[in-house]
Amino acid sequence: MEAIVTDCAACGSELKAYRETLGKQDRVAKKAEAFSSKVRDISEFLAVALGDDIKLGSIPGVVCFHDPCHLRHGQKLISPQRELLRRIPDLTFRDIPDDGQCCGSAGIYMLRTMTDP
Repeated sequence: MEAIVTDCAACGSELKAYRETLGKQDRVAKKAEAFSSKVRDISEFLAVALGDDIKLGSIPGVVCFHDPCHLRHGQKLISPQRELLRRIPDLTFRDIPDDGQCCGSAGIYMLRTMTDP
């Protein structure tokens, strides 16, 4: 699989949006669509790339995962990261209360959206 892999949810969300952002410009619309269709979050990529025959090493412990808002709400990715964690032997995955709730910060995104017209 040819892919553009990112480990930053906000960047991945923006890169996947190129098809909408640049799709209105005939000159670059096809390139933007082709580019966006290849963008994958690292969890999304690994969930496919690591076949079922690849065994992961044991990590005894308990873990929770809080989705970055751009991963959950922007890219609509909830399952891949959890599936990967559940594949790790001896690691107990637990959902956290209100796991879809936004922390409210979002770095500069919050400031930018408050000041944009």
